[in-house]
Amino acid sequence: MPMNGGQGIKQVGYFDCAGGGQVVVDGTVAFIAHMHAPEGTTILDVSDPSKPRRLSTIEVPKGMHSHKVRAAHGVMLVNREAQPADRPAPGFQGGIGIFDVSDPGSPSGGAGAPACTASPSTAATRTSRRSWMAMSATSS
Repeated sequence: MPMNGGQGIKQVGYFDCAGGGQVVVDGTVAFIAHMHAPEGTTILDVSDPSKPRRLSTIEVPKGMHSHKVRAAHGVMLVNREAQPADRPAPGFQGGIGIFDVSDPGSPSGGAGAPACTASPSTAATRTSRRSWMAMSATSS
């Protein structure tokens, strides 16, 4: 699939996946957040950018999406939002999923469940280079 309109930009690889939100790369690992369930986050090995390879996928239930992702130093944060936002499912609990991705092929020890979650009332302040969070988290 040729890219149009980008001077000095050359496509070196391709990975077919569901529509994405944010994409973050930490070292040789890419994290793709998705817009619609059941896709939540796809984790790729991009050590050879010409041949990206799926390491794992974290799914989310119907009625939720997880289109934002941040990852660094073996920790991944993803949002948990109702989809559609104005009609959350009964019992829906949003917030932030916090995953151990020190082994990106087996997030959170292989269960795919977050290492812990933060409530929807999580307070976050973002600066241009860092995100700082204040939350009370419970282990799951």
